[in-house]
Amino acid sequence: MLQYLEHGTFGFCILDVLAAVFAAGVIAAGVLRYRVLRDRKRELEDELSSKMADKVI
Repeated sequence: MLQYLEHGTFGFCILDVLAAVFAAGVIAAGVLRYRVLRDRKRELEDELSSKMADKVI
């Protein structure tokens, strides 16, 4: 079966599937990291704006 996947008519080998899974994992990790950093940035901006509002008054 493995030989058929490597040399069959599919046009890809089993390592291509593993590379695609790895690439999908890297993309998912990047998206999650982006969301966490975006939320952290919003928190810091809110904190900064509240501190600046306290100084104005």
